[in-house]
Amino acid sequence: MRNIRFSILAAVLVQLLAILNPVSSTTMVLQEVPARAEVEEIGQVVPEYDTAAEEVLLRKDTQVTIVFAQELSSKHATIDEKVELRVAEDVMADDRVAIPKGARVIGTVTRGKENEKYGNSKTLAVRIDYIALKDKQIPLVGVREQKPNTNISAAAASTVGLGVSGLLIYMNQREAWIHEGTQVVGYIAEDVMIPR
Repeated sequence: MRNIRFSILAAVLVQLLAILNPVSSTTMVLQEVPARAEVEEIGQVVPEYDTAAEEVLLRKDTQVTIVFAQELSSKHATIDEKVELRVAEDVMADDRVAIPKGARVIGTVTRGKENEKYGNSKTLAVRIDYIALKDKQIPLVGVREQKPNTNISAAAASTVGLGVSGLLIYMNQREAWIHEGTQVVGYIAEDVMIPR
């Protein structure tokens, strides 16, 4: 009788130890398998990030049509004053929009009043500096690059100085004007990668 009780008590103790110490080699294997499966599943679902698809190459000499977003006159515009312009139409590259219509363009007055308070000028000129796109400043030039020893007419030479091709000096009898909406053409100065 005592042996039977001892056997029952021993069996109960073994079960209690199993309950109090659940970590076993079998349990550890079962816990590891789901973790590995999750890692493999994430690796299959998430592809590598393709940065090349997020940029488009805008080639040198790409034509850009620009319009003045403000009116200027030699009576008020001062030398080195910043001028606001806008891209007039989408600029395409690789069948995608590289520069959208309406993108901001910054220019600088190169001919005008020397002093904001005094004086008056009968001439007015603006240099187109760059297109402001996201974190980039995309420079423009007035004419495509000329070959050495190529003669450039006086009219073309003056447009190089202004930074765009097209007449920018509007003369009146006493005052020079560049009207809002005046359209000019520039060209991308160098190859540039545009973020999408």
